[in-house]
Amino acid sequence: EVDALFASLVGRKIVLQDLRDAAQKLEDLYRSEGFFLTRVFVPPQQVAGGTLQVQVVEGYIGDVFVDGPNPSSTRLIETLMASVPKERPARFSSLERHMLLINDIPGLAGTTVLQQGGALGSSELVVSALKVPNQYRATFSNTSAELVGPLTYSLGATISQPFNRPGALDLTFSSAGQQLRELRSVSARYAMPIGAHGIVGSVGGLFAYARPGGQIKDLDVRSRVMSFNGRLRMPLMRSRTNSVYLDLGVALNRNETSILGEPLSDDRSTVAEATVSWQQANWLNGDTNMSVSLFQGLVVLGANDANAPLASVPGFEPRFQRVVYTFARNQRLTPSLSAQLNLQGQYSTDRLASGELISFGGPAIGRGYDPSVITGERGLGLSGELRYALPFAAEKLIEGVQLYGFADIARGTTLASTTSDKLVNQITSLGLGVRLLMLGRFNVDLQGAQARRKLVAEENISARFNLNVLVMF
Repeated sequence: EVDALFASLVGRKIVLQDLRDAAQKLEDLYRSEGFFLTRVFVPPQQVAGGTLQVQVVEGYIGDVFVDGPNPSSTRLIETLMASVPKERPARFSSLERHMLLINDIPGLAGTTVLQQGGALGSSELVVSALKVPNQYRATFSNTSAELVGPLTYSLGATISQPFNRPGALDLTFSSAGQQLRELRSVSARYAMPIGAHGIVGSVGGLFAYARPGGQIKDLDVRSRVMSFNGRLRMPLMRSRTNSVYLDLGVALNRNETSILGEPLSDDRSTVAEATVSWQQANWLNGDTNMSVSLFQGLVVLGANDANAPLASVPGFEPRFQRVVYTFARNQRLTPSLSAQLNLQGQYSTDRLASGELISFGGPAIGRGYDPSVITGERGLGLSGELRYALPFAAEKLIEGVQLYGFADIARGTTLASTTSDKLVNQITSLGLGVRLLMLGRFNVDLQGAQARRKLVAEENISARFNLNVLVMF
């Protein structure tokens, strides 16, 4: 391939520019293969016997210097970047992967500067890493079910490097209901790098207490939910355009419900998970995200077996398997017009406890209905949006306006048991909405949604007006 670039110059008279053009083509070939520091040029020389020389300097990174926010961050980045000077010639995809892995580290953000090195073809790479500023958020919505809402409030924080080392702590407090007593929850997760190969580990927990009101208030229904889990995320492929991750995790879940002071159900499960996800950017003027997850029930660490007396679903399979899959595509049609498609599904051949069922209804799929209005061991939901960004901006007030229309449809299947037949439910809804970005920190989503299918013949399916507000600090 290289010889072909110079073949047309052999055996005829040429001028210096002809040779320079061929050298540029060779350098462009190196660049197209990702060797971004390689240079090709015609050096000063004496022409003898009709032979000319072209010099190729295969560029490389000779040294890496790291400026980190603290010693532990600096050491981690130095270890992660240790292999970069060994790659000769330097390839852009490798350097890009390393920098993306630095920015994947919780609590860190990194940038690079290249400068000329001391040796021919060498460059020095300076990595500047900063501690990510802490982020605080508040949310408000009216999309919860009437029994525990519909108003929901939450406060959250992401604290970078709380222990003066790479990592991030995420905290969220939520409350719902007219008197903020129908539902209360607190969740926490700490994520940190494991080794210097881009692996991120995390541990987290959730505690929620619900005391529904409305029509069942006099029944004094109370639920307590606890969940603890640990996860590992490993990058199998990492680039700006394509990234593939493998997530492994295990969760311990507890869900107790009582009515009039008497135990009603007590679900205890231990679940292992493996997820493969793919993130793609800028293919055919759009972005794609896909994932496939396998969940496996385990009868260990206090999990219920098949004979548990207070299981929420009689005849459930404690060693269940279920597959969950998701697909999302954001397609840019014009500079102002775009389309969003989301798909979510689950498949299982086992009877599942209530906490393992797929559900539809609420802010994601089924926006014309209450949350989790249909559930099942199997389910498939699809939603689509057509979005238009208005060419409108009011300085210091409204920075962005997006109008959108949406439609969604979902189907849930409850498998047959010894006491009940197979049950299939379907919902569908349509709506219009507007999203506003205000004052650089207020994200407001206001929509009108109309359910198009009744679950009960005499049901009244009036329009819903959903409001979601996110404030970032």
